[in-house]
Amino acid sequence: MIEDIDADTRAERVCSGQKLAIWAILLNLISIPLLLVPEGQLLRVPMVLVAIVLAVLGIVRMSRAMGINLMIIVLMAMAMVIPMVSLVILLIVNARASRFLRDHGYTVGMFGARKAG
Repeated sequence: MIEDIDADTRAERVCSGQKLAIWAILLNLISIPLLLVPEGQLLRVPMVLVAIVLAVLGIVRMSRAMGINLMIIVLMAMAMVIPMVSLVILLIVNARASRFLRDHGYTVGMFGARKAG
């Protein structure tokens, strides 16, 4: 199924999924200091929920475009509700997506990738 899509479309999907994953990572990191503040829970809970949704969307989009096995994608998506595990998975898949995008002619920066040239 993914083989029917041309390489440019796959790279664009990886790129958009990576941006979602980067936002999820940032929200996770921003929410950690809120654990120290008693009133921080009011901000932290919605922030973490949004981060989980962004993480699942980003992981699924990137992984499908890179041709990762569907069972692995499902397991990774389910693991997004486990705090530190989700961060590790996001970082690993993000690194793999960066390598994929560089191989397809993209320039990868801190906040995502764009087509070189």
